Amino acid sequence: MIKHLGRRERHILVGVFLAIVIPAMIGYGLTGSPLLVVFAMPSVVALALTAASPNRRSIAAGLGIRRTSVGSICLAIAAAVVPIAVGVVVLVACRLDRLPATTDWLLPIGAWHVLSGLRQGVFEEIGWRGFLQPQLTALFDIRRAVLLTGLAWAVFHYGLIIGGGAPGGAPLWLYLPIFTFTLIAVSVFAGYLRQITGSVWPAVALHAANNIASGYVDQLLISGSHPAVAEILGDTTGLLCWLIPAWWAWTRLRRIDASNAMTSIERVENS
Repeated sequence: MIKHLGRRERHILVGVFLAIVIPAMIGYGLTGSPLLVVFAMPSVVALALTAASPNRRSIAAGLGIRRTSVGSICLAIAAAVVPIAVGVVVLVACRLDRLPATTDWLLPIGAWHVLSGLRQGVFEEIGWRGFLQPQLTALFDIRRAVLLTGLAWAVFHYGLIIGGGAPGGAPLWLYLPIFTFTLIAVSVFAGYLRQITGSVWPAVALHAANNIASGYVDQLLISGSHPAVAEILGDTTGLLCWLIPAWWAWTRLRRIDASNAMTSIERVENS
């Protein structure tokens, strides 16, 4: 029999998870210390906390490590690639970047680049969407859960951005808000897919596709004389693109919360 977790244990799990993962990643980004890498992997920390919990079966059952439809995977991949493609079109149209000759589009990014994207998707998403989002959903509701997960996910990257500098030399005061709101928007959509499929794999596919496609574009585009302007314009375009599926998902998450609230009221009335 799988025992349900109480609110106190959920609060502890969420607190410990965030207290380990976020400082470790920020510390790694600022110092480059390899000792912090393992603690900066959300999925590793999530699985360790699951194994250490007396209710490990209940937590493991909610991680979303289950099969899902091909359609949900394709939707996730398309959602990740389209904003990047639109950003490329905008930058080229504004002549801030340019594309090479079509014969040079098949870049030697290699299997390692693809595997790296997949690895990052797995190492992060089992932690963010697999572990954290369900715990926050049980504590609050699905809408607040996807927003808080997205915010934590964004802050998680701050050390890397501050330590390595914003891409293209963009000013941090402008880059960080755009980056943060983009990841929150992505989290709303990815969190919706996680909620309706019950599987973490669409989020993994979205994360991996984004990393692979963005890495490819970084090598493909030939930068112009204003890399900071190009970076901000490209990222702003990506944010605007992400607001569309995020809003679409948000309206459906609102219905899910309303339905759950009605179910809770009915249970109280019938008890």
